[in-house]
Amino acid sequence: TAINDAVALDIPVTIAAGNYWTPYSHKIGTPACIQNATAVGAVDDSDDIFSSYQRNDITDLMAPGITISSLNYLGGTSSKSGTSMATPHVAGVIALLKQYFNSSSQSQNVSYLQTMLNNTGVEVYDASNDSSYGRVDAYSALIAFDVTSPSVNLISPVQNKVSGNQSQIFSCNGTDFDLSNVTFQISNATDIVYNETTALTGIFNSSEFNVTLDYTDYSWNCLFKDSQNNEGDADS
Repeated sequence: TAINDAVALDIPVTIAAGNYWTPYSHKIGTPACIQNATAVGAVDDSDDIFSSYQRNDITDLMAPGITISSLNYLGGTSSKSGTSMATPHVAGVIALLKQYFNSSSQSQNVSYLQTMLNNTGVEVYDASNDSSYGRVDAYSALIAFDVTSPSVNLISPVQNKVSGNQSQIFSCNGTDFDLSNVTFQISNATDIVYNETTALTGIFNSSEFNVTLDYTDYSWNCLFKDSQNNEGDADS
């Protein structure tokens, strides 16, 4: 009841799937077996599944769980392996996403969040029961939910600059989770007189464009776009 009530309020509950269930294989422990719980299995650095106990059709997600260093209740740190070490990784990814949802005015239910974590994660295939699981990938998940426009700055020439040089270098920069391209435009009083689009990658880009112009007044801007087609520009 507590798990169901939490999930009804869009609060995910991540629970370790468990490591062993002798003499049965392909089983899952309680309370991870509850329908609305997010059951988490463990993989090693090669994304191999930790134990047969997680090989079932109701384990929801995978995360690193082998030789994980964490705080020891007696003080200091110790290294352990198992689904209990994997589960906090999933909880942490969800916490990061929930923080971004709050800052970007999004609301996502637990079922959709879990589906997206699977879809954006690294596929872990289990040949023993022909099943696939998603090993969580925080960065890929964040990009999938990205609704934020790139931040854009026009660097040079500065506002209201008067120049006798017809050859001008325009510079701008953009920041986003995953940039895709930048479109540079120059306009006179009536028309766009220059338009150039350049493909980008990464979270930050500084671009320069060298253009020869006739003598008149112009406005210019840079339109940055990210991999989710969010667009951002500055005041021309």
